[in-house]
Amino acid sequence: MPSNVPPEVYLLHRREIAEARRVAEESAAKYRLTLKRADRAGIYTKDMLALIALQRRDPEEAAASFRRMAEYAAMEGKSLPVPLQPDLFSDSQSDAPKEVVEEFRLQAIEQDGYMAGVGGTESSLVHNIHGAGTKEAQAWARGWSKGAEFKKNCDELAGEEEPKVVQPRRRADNIVNLQ
Repeated sequence: MPSNVPPEVYLLHRREIAEARRVAEESAAKYRLTLKRADRAGIYTKDMLALIALQRRDPEEAAASFRRMAEYAAMEGKSLPVPLQPDLFSDSQSDAPKEVVEEFRLQAIEQDGYMAGVGGTESSLVHNIHGAGTKEAQAWARGWSKGAEFKKNCDELAGEEEPKVVQPRRRADNIVNLQ
């Protein structure tokens, strides 16, 4: 399919793009060299680049991002590799109502119990670090029961015989001998 672009327009843009690409490649090479020099000087460049990216963000959005990361980590039954101080990023402890925060906290505890149950921990009573009869102990035990049940089902499935693979019949087997 022929182009309707005149050759002089194509060549003009081709030269501009080639020049811009050359400048970009030179700039990228200079950037990589600068990072290498910083590495050799003992600077953790990944941390420095993360800081630069963080500084470019709106402060409120950066704080919200840290709070979300803490929530996501708690959903996984983990914590951030560094402690999060909620008041470090805002004037109040949390924007969420206390009931929501409490529910979230109990869900995280239940997730801890679930992971213990999936991991094969023998008894929910022995390994439950929360005080007997508390909401936390109940949440952990509830999670442990769900995790242990999941593990039991997986173990049962793993113990079953592999389904037999039925070999397809060859076409020649389907032909009736007419003689």
